[in-house]
Amino acid sequence: MAFETTVVEDQYQIWYNAQQAGDFALHLWTDSVAGGKRKLLPGSPFNVRVTGDKASASGSFIRGIEAYSYGPAEASDLLAVASVARKRHGSTEIPEMQVKASVVAGDKLQLFPQLRDEFGNASFASDQSPFVAFVEHLTGAESGTRNDVPLKQLRDLGKYEVTQELTKCGLHRLSILLDGQHVGQVPDKLPPGMVGSPVYILVSPAAPVANKSILKPPEEPPTQHSTCTLTLETFDKFGNRMNKGGATIAARTVGTGCSPITVVDGKDGTYSLSFSCSIVGECKVVVRLDNVEMPSLTVGFVKGEDLEKDFEKEKEPEKGKPGARGAKKKEISDI
Repeated sequence: MAFETTVVEDQYQIWYNAQQAGDFALHLWTDSVAGGKRKLLPGSPFNVRVTGDKASASGSFIRGIEAYSYGPAEASDLLAVASVARKRHGSTEIPEMQVKASVVAGDKLQLFPQLRDEFGNASFASDQSPFVAFVEHLTGAESGTRNDVPLKQLRDLGKYEVTQELTKCGLHRLSILLDGQHVGQVPDKLPPGMVGSPVYILVSPAAPVANKSILKPPEEPPTQHSTCTLTLETFDKFGNRMNKGGATIAARTVGTGCSPITVVDGKDGTYSLSFSCSIVGECKVVVRLDNVEMPSLTVGFVKGEDLEKDFEKEKEPEKGKPGARGAKKKEISDI
């Protein structure tokens, strides 16, 4: 620590700029005396207590983001969603490098803002410096909505906790502001592994559930002997539409003359169910999603136009044959 001294009349004035908070011992010696030894001044060392300065947004940071890091599987989703958000909110507002975390709908996001003064000492938010946090939804039906998030002060000086359950899919932005400034906006001051505000979070759908998923009926009644294809759209318990496949789908029909159901995974949260029926009438389609049964869907098969024409044609005798209209009556003279 550098000291500066001046001599005023017969007194020494010594001062220094304390940058580290804590309790210190200030040692003062006189000039070297005989034998090359310095002599402590009476009362030295002196106890000095240095307190932290006012919390600074630029010197503060956010801990805990490493628990929500994402791998290559989520990277493509992040880029796609971030691209949509950038088009909606401005090309420069959401840099890709700021998309920091990926969570599943229903998971709790828990981060720990750490307030520091401009010298890196732990500090706290004062009444004169508002300290707030909020989450904005940047994509989807709830785009533009904002929810305030409480900041819980922990036992350690300057350490706070932010906890938020995110249930809607898409890109979210968590902002933590101190005196109107984003926390940790100076990258050079961030310790390794720490991040600054805002934090961008991608929320993905949770597991699909049967009671939220929808088996759509055909747009037109299927015809006898033709293939009927139904679409199953899967959703999680929060109503988020699934964007990936992989669920276990088992489907069967209840009725007469129906073929087994073929299930094709669309890899986008939808599944196609195809089957046919050899008779005219109704049947029920029963689907189990991840071993949970969904409400059944009734499908009615009708007689096709071509089949009906063929049927009528079979009933109608050909011209010139007995019983056919216009057939020539036998004359008595021909007998």
